[in-house]
Amino acid sequence: MAQQLGNRVQKVLTILEQAAQEQQIVQDRLKSLQADLERLFAEIEQFETVLYCRNAAACRLDCAVLQVLAGSSLPAKNRFLSREWMLKDGILAADGDRLVFTRDFVFDAPSPAASMILDRSANGREEWKDRKGRSMNKLSELSGRKDEVDGASEA
Repeated sequence: MAQQLGNRVQKVLTILEQAAQEQQIVQDRLKSLQADLERLFAEIEQFETVLYCRNAAACRLDCAVLQVLAGSSLPAKNRFLSREWMLKDGILAADGDRLVFTRDFVFDAPSPAASMILDRSANGREEWKDRKGRSMNKLSELSGRKDEVDGASEA
């Protein structure tokens, strides 16, 4: 009976040792996967799309939103009433005959951002362009994923 108990204890110890080895293998694999993800995110950031609107504003495109970058500017005199609250909240600041974004600001679609920058109705998918002069529509065509570029198509 003592021998059977000893054998059982030995089997349990062997199982625990195997489990500990397997757990270490899983932890090592998770660390490796985490490092791979961090490298991929760093690569994605390098290829981030920066778009421009009449050389006065720059933005980052992040799937369903458009983020106008701090330092982007627009005419101080304009018809857009929505700028008033942005001035009051410190999002925009006067700089001579221009207004400047004091921090990055997210728009939920490209057209309102372009309209504000240009002080007129604007199709943001045509006005926002990359350094090569390609519009959002053209970039969407090239990538074959129009709906993914801004979450929805605009007229």
